[in-house]
Amino acid sequence: MKAIRVRNILVMYKMVFFVAIILMVACSESDLTSSDPAVKAIPLHVSSGIAGLTRVTGTSWESGDKIGVFTTEHDNTTTSTKSGSVDDANISYQIDATADGYEDATAGSLTNAKGFVPESSVIYLPFDGSPVDVYAYYPRVAGIGANGVMGLDVNSTRQATPSVIDLLTASTPSTTTAPISALHPSAALLFSHRLSKITINIKAGTGYSDSEILNQTVITLIGTPITANYNLYTKSFSDFSAATNIVAHEVTSVPTGYLETHEIIVLPNETGNEEAAGRSLSFKVGDTTNGYYTYTIPATKKFEQGKNTIYNITLSPTGLNVTAAIVAWSDVTAVSQTLK
Repeated sequence: MKAIRVRNILVMYKMVFFVAIILMVACSESDLTSSDPAVKAIPLHVSSGIAGLTRVTGTSWESGDKIGVFTTEHDNTTTSTKSGSVDDANISYQIDATADGYEDATAGSLTNAKGFVPESSVIYLPFDGSPVDVYAYYPRVAGIGANGVMGLDVNSTRQATPSVIDLLTASTPSTTTAPISALHPSAALLFSHRLSKITINIKAGTGYSDSEILNQTVITLIGTPITANYNLYTKSFSDFSAATNIVAHEVTSVPTGYLETHEIIVLPNETGNEEAAGRSLSFKVGDTTNGYYTYTIPATKKFEQGKNTIYNITLSPTGLNVTAAIVAWSDVTAVSQTLK
C-alpha cells in the first residue's frame, strides 16, 4: 500500500509540472499575439543630428523642437511595424534637452546629435525581431498620412517665420550589419535640407547714401512656384503650383560691409519645376522716384536642395553690381558679374 501511495504522489507531481509547462507556453504565445503593443514590442529610441549644415534658425537642435517619425517594414513603405497599413505614421518625437545622442549615433556627422523622446504616442518595434526602416522630418506638423506625402507652402507670409518652412528630412533603413529591431532599438537620423535658400546682401553704391538704401528696399523673386508636395519615402517633389512671386524676408544678421540681408526659402528646381527663363530678382528702392532694379536669373540656373545661393548686391543709379555664390550652407564658391 505504501508503494502505491508513493507512486500516486509521483504521478501527481508530474501532472502539476506538465500543467505549469503548458501555462508557461500559453503565456508566451499570448505575449506574441497580444493586441497590446506594450506587451509584444520594444519602444524605438531616436537620436537625431543635422548633416553638419546650418539651419535657417541656427546650427543645431533647439529646445522644444519636434520631428515627425514614420516606421515601416524593411523595404516596404506600405506596411508598418504593425500589420496592415502604416500605423506608426507621423508620430511626434520631441527633443530631450537632457540627453545627447545615443552611443550608436556618434559617427562623425552625428556629433551634434540629440536624443528625442515620444511626445505622447510611442513607436514599438516588433517583438519577433524583424527589422524596420525609419523616416523622419522637421518641422513636425499634424495631418500627414501614412503615404508620407506632405504639402509645402513657401508663400511670402510664411517667409517671415523661416523655421516653419525649412524642411529637413532623414531616413535610416535597416541593414544586415546595422538593423533597427527589438534587439537593436536605436535609430540614428541624419537630417538634410530639402528646400533651397537665396540670401541677398545689399549696400549702397555711387550715387546713393546709406540712408537711401537702409530700410528702404523691398526685394521680390519673380516667377517661382510657392506650393508643392514632397514624398518622404521617395525624396521627390510633385504637383508644383504655377509660377508666382515671393517677397524676401529681411533678417538681422548682416555681413560686414553690407546694409541689409534678405532671405527667401524656395522650392528646388527638379522634375516639374525645371530651371526656366523668366525668373528675376526685383529691387524696389524707396519710392518710385528712386525706381526699380532687376537682376535676371540665368535660364540655366538651378536652385538645388540644401544649397544657399548668395547674391551680394551693390545698388547704384548708374548700375547694379551682382556677386553670386552658391553655399551648401557651409562652403562657398563665388562667381561675379556686373550689370549696367
